[in-house]
Amino acid sequence: MKLKMFFKEKKFWMLYQLLRLSYRGHARSFNKSLADVETTQKTILFRILKRNANTEFGKKYEFSSIQDIRRYKKKIPIFTFDDYQPFIKSIIQGKGNVLTKDLILILEPSSGSVAPSKLIPYTKKLREEFHNALAPWIFDIFSKRKTLLNGSAYWSITPVTQDARSAQSNIPIGFKDDSEYFGFVERYLVNHILAVPKEIAQLKDIPTFKYVTLLFLLKEKNLRFISIWNPSFLTLLLDSILEWKDSLISDIERGTISPPAAISPPLNTILIKIMKKDMDRAQELRNIFQSYKIQATSQEESRWLYKEIWPCLTLISCWADGNAKEFLSELQRRLPQTEIQPKGLIATEGVVSIPFFEEKGCLLAVNSHFFEFIEIDNPSQIDNTKINDTKLAHELEVGKSYSVVITTGGGFYRYRLHDIIKVVGFKKYCPLIKFISKEDKIVDLCGEKLNELHVASVLEGAFTKYKINPSFFMIAPDRDREDKQYAYTLFIQLLKPMPTFFDISVQLSEHIDEKLKENYHYNYCRELEQLQSLRIFLIAPGSNPEQDYLYHCNKRGQRLGNIKPTVLDSSLGWAGIFQGVTITDKFPLYKA
Repeated sequence: MKLKMFFKEKKFWMLYQLLRLSYRGHARSFNKSLADVETTQKTILFRILKRNANTEFGKKYEFSSIQDIRRYKKKIPIFTFDDYQPFIKSIIQGKGNVLTKDLILILEPSSGSVAPSKLIPYTKKLREEFHNALAPWIFDIFSKRKTLLNGSAYWSITPVTQDARSAQSNIPIGFKDDSEYFGFVERYLVNHILAVPKEIAQLKDIPTFKYVTLLFLLKEKNLRFISIWNPSFLTLLLDSILEWKDSLISDIERGTISPPAAISPPLNTILIKIMKKDMDRAQELRNIFQSYKIQATSQEESRWLYKEIWPCLTLISCWADGNAKEFLSELQRRLPQTEIQPKGLIATEGVVSIPFFEEKGCLLAVNSHFFEFIEIDNPSQIDNTKINDTKLAHELEVGKSYSVVITTGGGFYRYRLHDIIKVVGFKKYCPLIKFISKEDKIVDLCGEKLNELHVASVLEGAFTKYKINPSFFMIAPDRDREDKQYAYTLFIQLLKPMPTFFDISVQLSEHIDEKLKENYHYNYCRELEQLQSLRIFLIAPGSNPEQDYLYHCNKRGQRLGNIKPTVLDSSLGWAGIFQGVTITDKFPLYKA
């Protein structure tokens, strides 16, 4: 068995060396750009403008007449996705040369504001821009954590979810798997390093997807690196080990796959061929579970279980800023021996920053897109009067917060991401930044990206449908005290008594939840069980929720005069602030 492990490690080492070699040039180019950020950024912008001058958008805004950045900022307003919807509609209908001269490869779903979700056009140039950022990051990882070179990796693979608009679109919607962000050679090498095959992205049943993912992960003792998005995704996977351990070990021993739901025969044949039986590993796992006698409630012992299962697990890359902090401590508790590297800021539309070891912040991806920044005096209070007074990358100042605006090779020009960052330092002349939060209309606890405008529209429709007249209402995330599960809660106080409210509350919560699931990312978080179904908290008549809301916001440091009523709040714990009771019996948060 030791000899077998030796040859596997040598195989991984060779593959990683080839991967590092393919990324070396990108890493050098990125490092060179850090010394002259202003020139790098200017070159990127005018390359994009020149390439797309004869597009529908380029002609409308006279790209060919733009000779400097000042003129660019004057000619083109700052856009949001809603401003791009007419152009996206033309692209969906099959029209070319709209936003970019390049062929639109796919339309990638993301969450929207007025619409439940939006479609982001991806071109070859945009993929190259992603690659320009991701390659230096990966090169840095494998150059500074060389023990990773001797083992396999797990890159979070997103299940294929069917977008309702796929049938109406002349362009494919959604990447088949996350490796499509890389080039052809890198995809080939990465796919031979991965512990979990990319084919599992085709599993649409979420429990089956989780089971098969765990099966391949448990089979791989020499797992060394994990790259995920939200840390809650990994803790959810780990939670299922104890539930399925006997079946998983049996499958590893026999080379079979026995998930909760059937897999299509063609896909099952592919996965079985990759799986192969491993009697030694199965016995090793059986001994581990027997030795520790793990129980589902034994938290202290469970963290040592993971160390025994994956003794070489060295590094986890995941979100660690913003709302993701809520889940990070739980992941660290379970895997205390594993280093966690915070991810940079990566949006569907583009890469903003990438992490490097030994840096106190993430490096702005200066050689990927063209960046502008709207200065924000108070991250909790956005001043839109400054929207046109943008700063460039080389003009940022340490300690200040900014809203990010990008121009990309995918056809988005002066596009406001609604992400707030803070500058924490510089590496040469490149800003080191830290993600602070989404802007005040977006809540993103574990990747769901709910927008206040969409939530308000959903609630308006629900109240009309069920003839509800509230005096106060607000949706916010909350956490169960006992099982620690997360869900969004509708906090509502009725203007007048409504005897039937308790009877319709389950229907109301299901209706709102289904409408929120029209948001691609909220639906995905629900399917993965990162979020449970929406709950309802009935605020007691006679209480004053407006006052409770104001006082609590004031205690958190907000000035009373600046506190605005909201339909969607990002903070947890409101069930302990308002007076009332959770009435959705299926998920009781607090008892009366």
